[in-house]
Amino acid sequence: MIGVILMFLSFFPWDKFLPPWKVMQDKDWVVDSGKEIVFQLELLWGDAIQGQIWCNGGNDDVYFLITDSGNNICLDPGRLYSGHRFMWHVPYNGIYSLKFDNTFSESSKDVGYSLASYYYKHVFLIIGVIFVAGGLFLTLKEATKTAIAGSERDSKQPSPIMVEAASKKLIEGLQKETEDLKSAVKDLQTTIVELLERAREPKSG
Repeated sequence: MIGVILMFLSFFPWDKFLPPWKVMQDKDWVVDSGKEIVFQLELLWGDAIQGQIWCNGGNDDVYFLITDSGNNICLDPGRLYSGHRFMWHVPYNGIYSLKFDNTFSESSKDVGYSLASYYYKHVFLIIGVIFVAGGLFLTLKEATKTAIAGSERDSKQPSPIMVEAASKKLIEGLQKETEDLKSAVKDLQTTIVELLERAREPKSG
C-alpha cells in the first residue's frame, strides 16, 4: 500500500514546492551574427526542467530550441528575449542539444542559460517500486508457506478408507460392549429376583 502511494506521489508537481535537485548553467557565450551555438546535456526521462535564457546584444533576442540526439525538435518556444523562463519535461533518456540561433541578426549576442532539474519523480517512483516489490515478495513467501503447511497437513490426515475401517471397528466394539452390558443387567435382574424369592420363603422353626 505504501509503495503504491509513493508511486502516485512521483507524479505530483514537486517542482512547485521543493528546491531543484540539480542546477546547470552556462553564460557569457558569444554567438556571432549569422551563426548558432549548441550546448549538449545528458538528461533523464521525466526530468522537470525549469529554464531561463539570457541574451545581451542587438535587441537582446535569440531563437532558442531544444532537440534530441536525432535532431528532432523537443521544445521550440521561438524567438526569445533575455530573461525568458520556460518549463519542460524530458520525454526520454538521451543527449539533448540547446541551440541558440542568431542567423537572423546582424549583431553578435552574449547568451547563457540556467536549468534547474527536479528528480523527485524518479526518487518517489524508485522507492515506490521497491516497496511494491518487497510487498509482493512477502505476500508470495507467506502464500508459499501456507501452501506447504496445508500440503503437510493433508499428507498427515488418514485416507477415507482408513477412516471408514477405524469407524467400523469402533462401532463393532461399542455394539459388543452394549451386548455385554445388557447381559450383565439381565444377570443382575435374575439375581435380584432370586434374592426376593428367597426372602419370601417361610423360615423353618
